[in-house]
Amino acid sequence: MLIIIYVYVDTHNSITSYLAREANAVVISVDYRLAPEYPFPAGVDDCYTVTKYVLDHGDSQKLRIDQNRVAIAGDSAGGNFAAVIAMRFASQSHHKHSPRIQILIYPSLQFFDLMLPSYIQEHYQFFQYTADHTLSAYLNEKIDPSIYSNNHLSVAQKKHYRKYVDWSLIPSKYRTVYKNPITDDQEGDPQLIEKAKKVLDPEVSPLLVDDQKLAKLMPTYILSVGHDRLRDCAFIYEGRLKRVHVPVVHDHYEHTFHGSIGFLNGPFALDIAHEMINGVVKYIKENL
Repeated sequence: MLIIIYVYVDTHNSITSYLAREANAVVISVDYRLAPEYPFPAGVDDCYTVTKYVLDHGDSQKLRIDQNRVAIAGDSAGGNFAAVIAMRFASQSHHKHSPRIQILIYPSLQFFDLMLPSYIQEHYQFFQYTADHTLSAYLNEKIDPSIYSNNHLSVAQKKHYRKYVDWSLIPSKYRTVYKNPITDDQEGDPQLIEKAKKVLDPEVSPLLVDDQKLAKLMPTYILSVGHDRLRDCAFIYEGRLKRVHVPVVHDHYEHTFHGSIGFLNGPFALDIAHEMINGVVKYIKENL
């Protein structure tokens, strides 16, 4: 059985129905509470509660699913939630059943470093809110746009967390955007540091989890696209998973944009959307 977490249930019906049909899976979309009315951690807690219920009661007459064949998945913000939930299950030994795989489609993985090449190149990206807008709603704090210069971090924080957001794991062809070396020796704004302190929580930025916990994760599928602020985080996450010997498959589609997997039907249907989702289906069939 496949559990899919998506930001809006209705708008992702074409994706979830395609996965259900082609992967021969039961798909559950979680209609979780949304920010800003319900800030962090309401949404991710809702998704975790549903996932745990399915895993705990899958063999009931009502659900009748194989609890040993459950995947946790999501795209964009849903990918963030999926990564957080996967980590919760991986780090808690008391669970009788846990997701077998995680599927992350252009996931939002961190708000620590907003000066990665993809953030510089794709600052104004169609289909994506700005990071300050997203964090203001999600954390229930007014976050200043200067976050894009990493003004929300102290030098000590940059020094401590840099090892988790390792630029060397980004393909060299993308790193050429750095015309001058970027250093972490500039102190951020004290007020913004206080407002944005939750971004250092791995439940907000799952890429900031330490290697010991990361190594406990289940096999992972990552899909990323070229025109996307979140692109580089996918490569960093892939690289870190490989370092700790977690099986990972990463499909990267260079010439498309964030959100394009949803263009499966209608007048704006894209061939690349079908190629992308069929890659997801292939991974599910081979690993679930």
